[in-house]
Amino acid sequence: IDVSGRWINDLPTLSTDERFLPLAVDGGSVALESEPEILLTGFSGSIKLNEGSCIDVTAGAAMDSSGRLSFGSAGSIAIKSSAFDKSEVQLDGDLLGFGFDGGGAISVEANNIWIGETSQPSQGDQLHLTPGFFTDQGFESIELIAERDRLIVADGTELDLKLTNWQITSELQKVSASDSLTGWVDTVVLPEWRRKPIDLALEAVYPSKGAYLTTDYIPLTVGQGAMIRTDNGGRISLTSNHSISIYGDLVAHGGNIELELSRENKNLPGDGTKYGYLSKSGIWLGEESLISVEADTIMLPDDLGQRKAILFDAGVVSLYAQEGYVMSQPGSVIDASGGSVLLDVERTSTTSSGIQEQQVNLNAGLISIKSLEGMLLNGKLIAESNSSDPSASGGILELELLADKASRIEEAYDNTGGLIVPPIYSVPYLEREPTFYIHNNSVSHIYAMGSE
Repeated sequence: IDVSGRWINDLPTLSTDERFLPLAVDGGSVALESEPEILLTGFSGSIKLNEGSCIDVTAGAAMDSSGRLSFGSAGSIAIKSSAFDKSEVQLDGDLLGFGFDGGGAISVEANNIWIGETSQPSQGDQLHLTPGFFTDQGFESIELIAERDRLIVADGTELDLKLTNWQITSELQKVSASDSLTGWVDTVVLPEWRRKPIDLALEAVYPSKGAYLTTDYIPLTVGQGAMIRTDNGGRISLTSNHSISIYGDLVAHGGNIELELSRENKNLPGDGTKYGYLSKSGIWLGEESLISVEADTIMLPDDLGQRKAILFDAGVVSLYAQEGYVMSQPGSVIDASGGSVLLDVERTSTTSSGIQEQQVNLNAGLISIKSLEGMLLNGKLIAESNSSDPSASGGILELELLADKASRIEEAYDNTGGLIVPPIYSVPYLEREPTFYIHNNSVSHIYAMGSE
């Protein structure tokens, strides 16, 4: 399936009718969705891209009559299975979303998703993705949704998200027109100061309400020693309608990291449902977990050897539990620290002018934690200025206990009468009245809403 952008060359030395083709240089969009009726054929609503198949939404380019290049944008791919039992998504073919500046967008919905170097010997409807899926195909925006089961980033898995781009070769200038740029471009990882960050969104939607009250089920997990890291200014988003557990690292310096528990279940009829008290619902940060949006710099090349940089203030960490608790173990860290850097800056005054060394401060960021049931924050919350300049301030810690308890449907308590948490936690019973407990913080401002 090829909806890629074309190559158009209007140089007068290449006098051909192809010079008058439309400038269709943007990649198009492809959407594949299996419908429930497919179940009648015995394929269980599966989508399978076999080895050797290809979906191409890559960008094209054009050269005008004066020799000036312009680039199109890469397109998008959306793949969605029927969300029925034994419905499979297999991606053994090529999915191409390369661009010259940014990249394309891809969204994949499957029953359950396992991310790791090796597959998990389990259900046949599991989509296994290796780290190369995230970097080798040119996509700038990646969304993965497990719509009936778990989404797991396996222990020790490293997702170092660096965008891969196309770069035109000199030979392409001799080609008047082409339906595809494949073979006329190089695949490159641009220097950090030229590279756009990859935005990653992971979501796990567990459909059975009854299972919430009978099992310690955690739909979305980043395993121990695992790491998801995007370039400066990028975004990492994790969403579930029940629980999120983080035992590894999430890093987006100067960017945004969002963990959210939604109260809506996509797989129930209507507009979703609001559950009552669910003792197993929560955002859990393990003892070796790290969430970092600290400030950073990217040094720029300079022919004169002067220190110049792209500056990134610290970003935003948001933990938002519309249902359940937010809990962090001792040893866990959320870091939105600022920083400083020495740069060479041109200064002009009445007495002198020239390049002088100057310390530039980078602002600390925001840590926002919101929860319906309560918070137990035993980990470190860091938003220091990290600057020798006494005028530099730290970041902001925002705490909010959501106050819509009256709108909840009353549900039976868990049989134990207490809070069930993953085995690594040992916490006292938490009353249903919203509560928060916090220590180990290093920030300059704290705002607490919804509680005395």
